[in-house]
Formats: sequence, C-alpha cells, structure tokens
Amino acid sequence: MSRSSARIAPLAAVFAINGAVYGSLLPRYPQLADQVGASAGEFGVALAGIGLGGVTGALVATRVIRLVGGPVPALFATGTAFLLAAIAVASAPSLGLLTLAFTALGLFDGFVDTAMNQAGGAMRARLGASVMGRLHATLAAATVAATALGAATADVVPLQLHLAVVATLLFVLLLTSLRALRTELPSRAADAPGDDRDVHARSRTRPRRRTLWWAVVVGAGLAAVLVELPAQEWSALLLSRELSATSFVAGLGPLVAVAGVLVGRLSLDHAVNAFGWRIVIRAAGIVTSVGLVAGLGVSAATETVLPLLVGLGVSAVGAGVAVPLLFDRSTHLAVRVGLAPESGPGLVSGTFRIGVLVSPLLIGGVAEIAGLFVALALAAVAGAVSLPTGTEVREMAASNRIEAAVFRTSVTRGKVRQHSEQDWSRAGRQPRRR
Repeated sequence: MSRSSARIAPLAAVFAINGAVYGSLLPRYPQLADQVGASAGEFGVALAGIGLGGVTGALVATRVIRLVGGPVPALFATGTAFLLAAIAVASAPSLGLLTLAFTALGLFDGFVDTAMNQAGGAMRARLGASVMGRLHATLAAATVAATALGAATADVVPLQLHLAVVATLLFVLLLTSLRALRTELPSRAADAPGDDRDVHARSRTRPRRRTLWWAVVVGAGLAAVLVELPAQEWSALLLSRELSATSFVAGLGPLVAVAGVLVGRLSLDHAVNAFGWRIVIRAAGIVTSVGLVAGLGVSAATETVLPLLVGLGVSAVGAGVAVPLLFDRSTHLAVRVGLAPESGPGLVSGTFRIGVLVSPLLIGGVAEIAGLFVALALAAVAGAVSLPTGTEVREMAASNRIEAAVFRTSVTRGKVRQHSEQDWSRAGRQPRRR
C-alpha cells in the first residue's frame, strides 16, 4: 500500500460504510415491497422518500458541518443516525412507515455524503493528489460486497436480523475510522483548497451566467442519477415480479449493477489519461444506453434472466464515471453558481438527491402503465442522452477557472494589463481582448 493510500484508508472506510448500508438493502427491496404489500408504483413513492430526505440534508449539511467544527464530528453524529435509519427501514411494518424510514435514511445520507466528500476535498489538498476516484471506488466495492452478502442470505436470514448485525459492525468501523481520521484532518477540514478560495474571491460571474451554470449542474446531476441508480434499485423487483426469479437470482440484479459501477470507476483514471474526458463521457453514455436497452429487450422477448444480467453489468460500467467526475469538480462548480467553495460537495450531493427524489416517481409511474422493462429502458436512454452535459461541466469549470485565476486585467489610464498569456496557450485558448 502506498503512503497516500494508507493516509486515505480511514476516510475510505467511511465511504465503504455508506456503500455497505445501501448494498445490504438493495437485494432486499422485493422483500420490503412484499412486507408492506406495495405495488411497483407504491414502492416507487416510498423510495422517493430517500430523495426528499437527501435534498433536505444536502441543502443544510454545509452549514451544520461548519457549526459542529468540520466533517469529522459531523460524520460521527450523522453516520450513527444513518445506521439507525437503515434498521428502521428493514423493520417498517407498513407502507407509510417505510416511506418515513426511507426519508430519514435519505436525510442522514445527505449529511454523510456531503461531510465525507468535504473531507475528501481536504485530503486531496493535503496530499496534493486526486483521491476521489479511489474513495468512490471503495464505496462501490463495499456496495458490491454487501449486495452479494444480501443476495446470498436473502432466503436464509431474516431481513431485520441481517440489517441489525450489519449496522452494529459498521458502527464499530465508523468509530475506529473517525478516531484515525481526526489525527489526519484538522477540525475545520471543510475548508476548500486555497486556489478555489482565490478563484471565489476574484470571481465575477454574471447573474445570467450563474443561471446557466445552475441549469448545467442540475442537468448533470440528474443524468448521473438516471444512468446509475434505477438499475440498482429496480432490477431485483423486475427479476422477481416480471421474470419470476428466486430471491437469490433477483438479488443478482443489483449485485451485477454495482459491480459494473465499480469496474467503471476503477478504470476511469486510466481511460481519462488515455482518451480525455470528452471521449470517456460520450462513450459512457453509449455503453450505458445500448447495454441496458439490449439486455432488457432480449430478456423481455425470451423471458430469460441472463441477457438482463449481462446488460445490467455492461451498462453499469458506463454509468460509474459520472459521480466521481462531478464531485472532483464540485468546488469549482460552487464558485460558478455564486457559492463558497466548501459548499461544492453539498451542491453536487443536492443535485443527485433531486434525481433520487424524481427517479423513483417517474419509473414507478411508468411501470404502472407500461411495466418495469419499458420504465428502465426509458430511464437509461434519457440519462445517457443527458450524460455528455458532464463534459461541458468540466470544460466550463476549467476554462472559467483560468479566466478568473490566470487572466486578470486591470484598467489603468485606458490601458489593459494582461497576465500569464502562456497559461492561456497551454489551455488551448486565446485571452480575451477588452
């Protein structure tokens, strides 16, 4: 293990806890729906509670984290509540209580997600190297492992017992990780890197341009959700109810989906270095839509499980690139919409939560009318078409950062002074003449 990997290990464990909770629940969704007697549409309404709570949590997370002294103290309180909410989800006896429990789960996940990504940004600044890819890959790996365990035990271990044991073990890991992380990060680790604060101080984004940035960021967040989340949340229910799969086979749906995301994130850095973000994002959109639509179509026609599982895995490889990309640029995006740099993780997390809120309602509604096969296919195509927006996010963030931080002008006696035109040539752009 390299020195940098050893230093991020405690924070990576926190990311793993987040992934393990959802991984433990995903293969059990058919059991949850049956437990409360919910149809596909009703279960979609319950799942939307995760998005509703998540939007609320993400909107206030930055302020709360600042009040309690940084992401590490915030992770202890909200991480503990997050684990308790997972137990409440597994124990819900009715649809109303399940919706309430999902809302609480999303609320505390919004806090945890923002805090751990703020800590990741601070860690990146301390190490002087990118760490987001490894951190989010750890989350995906934990989701894969937990989903596999959940699928394997679905027929033999009661849901409530499974979640209680998992939550207890994860709480011990949380305490251990935060104790180590406290020595690695200062109490105010939510502070953004210095260059981002510098850009924020000099930023002069016009109101109309800020509106454009808001639209771009929200669009990219929704696309990231639509290409990744529906396959994980709905594949088990589709396999169980549409293809009459056993609990174990149904659990393989989300397992394959999160495994594909892991492969995509592990290969992301190498692909970007070789081909660049533009090609990677657009290729990801094609792989996501073609893989899932083909798998759904063949399985629907033949009423067999294997084509769908293959399609889920292939599409998930493409879907896995969007989230790390947006979190990596989160501080720059916050500056462009007029927020402080440390608000970046909360901004990105909030856009994801809007998608988490809207996605189940859309898919559940379409499923009630046309079935889950059609609903998942439409979600994959819509997300993949919008996914190239992520390319524009990165390009706009990079170009505007150069504009604010490198090309500063001052007008003195009618003359314009220009700085560092070499940086503009390296960026492939020409400085603006005023």
